[in-house]
Amino acid sequence: MISEWVYCPICGNKTRLKIRGDTELKNFPLFCPKCKRETLITVKQFNITVIKEPDAEPITHKAISLVVIGFFLLHYSIGSSIVTLNPCGTVSKNRIVP
Repeated sequence: MISEWVYCPICGNKTRLKIRGDTELKNFPLFCPKCKRETLITVKQFNITVIKEPDAEPITHKAISLVVIGFFLLHYSIGSSIVTLNPCGTVSKNRIVP
């Protein structure tokens, strides 16, 4: 049976992985000892395909606001902070610790 070394798709150097003709891998994390990077690959009949990972999802902040007419109370939270505007015009900022 013929076997081949798998080369890093980023730097082109030989990795520590050897595959045979009947080797099938799906979503395999290939680590390169030279460039110290990890790449997801799929292997079928000596055909190596690099799987591009999606970027991380963006962080969205949920803004909650409450406005009471008459007292002029403004209260909203962004992320882990709460900001309150009191009737006398002072601002207090509280941090929420999970």
